[in-house]
Amino acid sequence: MNTKQAFLILLLCRTLSALYYHVITDCDEVFNYWEPSHFVAHGTGFQTWEYSPQFNIRSWLYAGIHAVASVVCVGVLQLSKVSTFYAIRVLFAVTSATAEAKLYAAVKRANSAECAKWMLLFLAASTGMTAASTAYLPSSFSMYLVTLAFAHSLDGAPSNRRTWIFVFLIAASVIVGWPFSGATALPFLFEDLIAMGSTGTQSTRVSRFLAAVSAGLSALAVLLGPTLVVDRIYYGFWSVVPLNIVLYNVFSGSDEGKGPDIFGTEPWWFYVANGALNFNIAFVACLLSVPCMLISRLVTGVSKTHQNLQLWKQINRLLPFYLWFAIFSTQPHKEERFLFVVYPVLCYNAAIAISSVLHMLDWILSGGKLKKSKVAPGKSKRMLVRSAEFLIATVFVAISVSRTIAMVENYGAPIQVYTHASNHLAALNQSTRLCIGKEWYRFPSHYFIPSNVEVRFIQSEFRGLLPAKFGDSIDESLLGSLKRWEVTRVIPHNLNEFNKEDETRYVAVDTCDYLIDSDFGSVDNEAVNAAMNSNDSKSLERRFILNTRTWETVVCHQFLDSGRSQGLFGKVLWVPSYLGINKGQKWGRYCMLKKVR
Repeated sequence: MNTKQAFLILLLCRTLSALYYHVITDCDEVFNYWEPSHFVAHGTGFQTWEYSPQFNIRSWLYAGIHAVASVVCVGVLQLSKVSTFYAIRVLFAVTSATAEAKLYAAVKRANSAECAKWMLLFLAASTGMTAASTAYLPSSFSMYLVTLAFAHSLDGAPSNRRTWIFVFLIAASVIVGWPFSGATALPFLFEDLIAMGSTGTQSTRVSRFLAAVSAGLSALAVLLGPTLVVDRIYYGFWSVVPLNIVLYNVFSGSDEGKGPDIFGTEPWWFYVANGALNFNIAFVACLLSVPCMLISRLVTGVSKTHQNLQLWKQINRLLPFYLWFAIFSTQPHKEERFLFVVYPVLCYNAAIAISSVLHMLDWILSGGKLKKSKVAPGKSKRMLVRSAEFLIATVFVAISVSRTIAMVENYGAPIQVYTHASNHLAALNQSTRLCIGKEWYRFPSHYFIPSNVEVRFIQSEFRGLLPAKFGDSIDESLLGSLKRWEVTRVIPHNLNEFNKEDETRYVAVDTCDYLIDSDFGSVDNEAVNAAMNSNDSKSLERRFILNTRTWETVVCHQFLDSGRSQGLFGKVLWVPSYLGINKGQKWGRYCMLKKVR
């Protein structure tokens, strides 16, 4: 399969993800990226504490680039805001498919067509890549650039050009995307600048080191310069935001009540479970890639997956994932998106492992003869190898597709409800207040909210800090006359880095015209159940849908109650309902309610 065909397969998969995998699992994607971009492009949006000039740990350049795309879609192409949301995701799809196709071509040249084939399968079908490739997150942006850089690291002998391109791409990922992505460069830099000697008069350690320095300085000039300028405009002062991100995450102590750990910690095995869900057998293969490659090399004496490469180089190319996985597994605060950066590298490692094992199996069954030998293995033995290939591919694809469908079927209701809400509210053509309570973290952004609608929060049992509205701290009589960057320079009231609740965020529920809410029925706790079923205004999480005198249902979609659902099938993996093995599913409703006048 040539690179063009691989690109088309990847593009199809990524486009399907952009249009139909409408599950936003991380509210940071909305509140830290979609919302600032919407504010810059369209004038409304929620503001998190990270964008307060007091803390400035989010760069406006990354949000601004996507705001430009939003303006083009709405202003030039005349798309609706909902269509713009999906158009931007399609841009992510094209970018990811391009980077992945480059990696496919590099692996095919540097390793083997078989290895490239397995990697393509893992990239195209895995739930992890389906989610990461079209997410609006710096870790996804860094994933694109790290993938391109890794592809260049596989291509050809050491050269000044290869070093320059690799370092520039990683530096771009660090400056514009996620600063921590620079860790993925360490194995290559060790190989290129320390372990490898001269490869001719045109490429020496010194010349490659100078090329790396040149690439780094070029990235600083081309990318850090605009970053500083844009942040100077929107924050009102000079600030090196990529450095601020590192300082906050590394040196902010949780013992002082701040730092990333206050937003939740996870056990050491969090990423193991996450990897198993998102990549199933490919994740296991990735973890075993070094042992599999070494055993295959020991048994056969030849590496089919790394032709003409020294053993230490073979291992070194598998290290970026291991290094990244080790670094982030030791951090108490863990999130799925932190691994996005190395998802394609994970697929590469898995492909190496599977190719090595199959090569070893083929070698053993052929009586110790390699495929290039004139003595070919018997048909039955060859069929056994082909059967093993088919079984691995079938199991991987079946589990991946099942997991992806389960995510959409079980958790796709919020986007469906908000899409309906967007059309319904736009038809009103009058000022309207839409309220959100306990479902605040599933809000998909103002791209689903017409300009005539104000979104506000009502109080729920959540006791952390909710986002503010951009311009909330500015007098309404002045707000309309201010430029966007003048609004973002104002320090919002009560935004803090301690995740401390600010009750001024809330409005009374009786001021709401519409309400987005979920309903999962009664619960086991009698006191909580009584409060939820009551109409007492002091109850923070009432079952509003039951109060038909005050609220009428506009639209509802089923939404999985993950807390009460049990069993692998239905909750974790999708299976057709007629099989009758997903009886452990417990469903709730995700609804838009309208106040009865």
